[in-house]
Amino acid sequence: AEPHHQRRRSLSTQRLQHELCSSFSAPPSKITVSVNPAEEPEEGEYVTISCQSDGVPACNMTLRRQTNGQYTELQSSVGSNLSYTIPSIQLEDTGLYECEALNEHGRQNHTVQVMVKASPRNTTVQVSPSWNVPQGRNITVSCTTVSFPAATAVLRRLSDTHLLNESIADWQLFC
Repeated sequence: AEPHHQRRRSLSTQRLQHELCSSFSAPPSKITVSVNPAEEPEEGEYVTISCQSDGVPACNMTLRRQTNGQYTELQSSVGSNLSYTIPSIQLEDTGLYECEALNEHGRQNHTVQVMVKASPRNTTVQVSPSWNVPQGRNITVSCTTVSFPAATAVLRRLSDTHLLNESIADWQLFC
C-alpha cells in the first residue's frame, strides 16, 4: 500500500508544480530602452543601448534600428536583458532604435530616438548664375552642410580684404 501512496503523492506534486508554473507565465511587459551616456551623444563617444523586459518564460530580445523606413536587426538574445555597444558613434548612427521582447505569451516593443551631435561637414557653396552677372541682377548663393544640431550660416562678402556683413535682404541664402 505504501508504493501506491508515494505514486499518488508524486502525481499531486507534479500537478501542483505545473499549476504554479502556469500561473506565473506572462507575456513581456515593462520593456525599457536606455541610451548611455545620453540620447543625444557627441560623435565619437562610446555608446551603449540597453533593453530590459520581464516575462515568463524568458523572452527573445531583439534590437533594431530604423533608417528611411527600413529596419536593420542589430542584435538579439534570449533573456530579460540585451546590451548593444557602439564604440565610436557617428552621425550616420542617428535614428530610431526599437527593442522587441517576445515569448510564447505575447510581444511588446519600445523605441528611443538617438540623435548624434556632430559639427558641420561636407559643406558646399554654390552661386547661381555662376558666371558674369550684370550689376543689379539677382544671384542665389546656396550653402549646404550636414550636422546636428542644424548649423547657422553666416554670409559675408570680401571687399578690400575686409569682411563686410551684408544685409540678408541683399542676398538670397539657403542653408
